Amino acid sequence: MIIPVNSRKFYLILVLSVNLCLLIPPLRFAASLLLICFLPGYFLVTKLTLWKNPLFAAIGSIGLSFLLSPLITLPGSILFHRATPYVITLSIDLFLLVLLYSLRDREPIRFPEKNHSLFLGPLFLLICSLVFIYSDITKFGPYSEDWAYLFGIIKELSRNMPPSNPEASFLLLKQSWGFWFLFALVHSLGGVSVWKVLEFMPVLLSFVYLGLVYMILFQATKNSSMGLWAIALLALGKQSDWVLRGFQGLGWHPGYFFNLHWEEAQALTGYSLLWGWYILPSIIPPLTSLFFLIRYQQERRKKDLWFSLGACSISPFFHPVFYFSFLAGFSLMVLFQWMRKKYGSWLLLYALTFLPYFLTFYLYVKPGTPDIPIYQWYTDSASILIAIREYVKVNGVVLPFALLAFCFSPEART
Repeated sequence: MIIPVNSRKFYLILVLSVNLCLLIPPLRFAASLLLICFLPGYFLVTKLTLWKNPLFAAIGSIGLSFLLSPLITLPGSILFHRATPYVITLSIDLFLLVLLYSLRDREPIRFPEKNHSLFLGPLFLLICSLVFIYSDITKFGPYSEDWAYLFGIIKELSRNMPPSNPEASFLLLKQSWGFWFLFALVHSLGGVSVWKVLEFMPVLLSFVYLGLVYMILFQATKNSSMGLWAIALLALGKQSDWVLRGFQGLGWHPGYFFNLHWEEAQALTGYSLLWGWYILPSIIPPLTSLFFLIRYQQERRKKDLWFSLGACSISPFFHPVFYFSFLAGFSLMVLFQWMRKKYGSWLLLYALTFLPYFLTFYLYVKPGTPDIPIYQWYTDSASILIAIREYVKVNGVVLPFALLAFCFSPEART
């Protein structure tokens, strides 16, 4: 729960306490999670009073920290050529102290909105506990050959910056999975193995992912039960039998055959939670952008627009596919706005979020790409045609229904 206080002394003591706990081995991992995955977002939420709801403030604090911490620590890591614990701690401490200095004396920050179902908290706890049990205690979580590959990537990102390993360097800037750097930060500062980081992060990311889904639906509909049902359905889904297989000792066997149209559906079900080290980090930035976009359209607060644009700009550096999916849905929204004659020129700002990603992609692709087929798909016309065909096969059915719902359903238009 977020503590409703306004004293600078409290926040300063909080920062010092977390730094002190970093020096105590049994508490080091928990303190590193607080410093990297909570405090940057918490201080920002406190300064700008982004939420009056304690649950939303907690989810937002973790989610914003997830986006901010890699950006805060990247300059120092490049300057000193490594993401050492000292660089990570000093970078984040400096950011927190700047925000602390900018805080002004005011009325205590309170979170009076507590209008959620009594089942919401236990449901979150149950789902996150199942993810933890499945991926850590039972040892039947998503252990695969991918982990051996990702182990090297995360270790390299924690040892060298920019990475000296060409594969790690290429992955960071062309595949744009920037969240591996955050995993490397937790590994370096927390003093635990990469395996433990890959096991624990799905729990934290599942909480943020399901929380953002709930926040989006609640903000759009003002109906808490709809958000509750969405969480329950998303936590189940096509691959939930993995959990049962784990408890039965049958191991991990997802039947993953690269059927692209099924992957789209799986990415929105329990598949996401159990692969939280891979899918959830990619989905969180566009979901964050969507939440702030919805609230901006409802309440017209400028800071919501800037947060939405910021999260959208960061999204392609986490995963370009989910970024482009967000822009595709956003384009439909622009069309609906135009049909309702509520089009605003500010919507064009979202198109500009592609520029930083395009420039980075162009500069690093231009010298040449590794001779690996998966990285050269964009030069293969047959691969592009297959991707378009698979997209149309699924979404070609969905989009007409979306337009039909828009025409005949006031709820859909809202």
